[in-house]
Amino acid sequence: MKNWNDIWKGRKAEHGKLEYTDLLALNGYDMAQSNLNPTNLPAAQELYAKEIGLERGDDIYEVACGAGAFMHYWSTLGHPVGGSDISASLIDCAAAALPHGDWAVADAETFPVGRRWDHVTSFGLCMYISPETLKTMIGRMIMKARRSISIYDIPDLSKKAQCEDERRRLIPDYDEKYQGLGHHYHSKEELTAWFEGLGLNCKIWDQEIPGYENAKWRFNLVVTI
Repeated sequence: MKNWNDIWKGRKAEHGKLEYTDLLALNGYDMAQSNLNPTNLPAAQELYAKEIGLERGDDIYEVACGAGAFMHYWSTLGHPVGGSDISASLIDCAAAALPHGDWAVADAETFPVGRRWDHVTSFGLCMYISPETLKTMIGRMIMKARRSISIYDIPDLSKKAQCEDERRRLIPDYDEKYQGLGHHYHSKEELTAWFEGLGLNCKIWDQEIPGYENAKWRFNLVVTI
């Protein structure tokens, strides 16, 4: 039985030249419920830039970057970018599309922390990792970041039942198709309390991206270091 790691490690480009839409598709954002595109994602990233205090010339590193779709926007604005992912084939795609980036093959618990970056982020990973793994990842993000860490598109534990009900309604044979491929959900309250225990303030707000159906079940967080 395949798990999510097997699925992402098996993803690769079907052709040589990679456009922005190709990167989004490789990262899984070309489905009806997960429709992120060159219009709605950059608009959301403009908001994220304000939340993390992004300034001209700041560099940005993404944990679980996949093919680099989230970093594409920052790169077009002239920000140095980099990232890591468990999938070597997707990292190859990121390196081909954004050749000036700093890319590495690593998972959420082992990505390199030697070099520090202004902002360390992650988009869309949390549905695949447990709360315990998330905390390990955050600890490494804090070590790597100079100014902020941010995590986007976190499945909301308080909305799990409604989300799963909708997935079953929209996806034929959902339980059979997704056997062994369940999503993880995370508690806003537990994350807030955990950051408080570290002496850090965590800002949390609900995800809002027009046309992105999964947004209603997700939230974002930003922590200034």
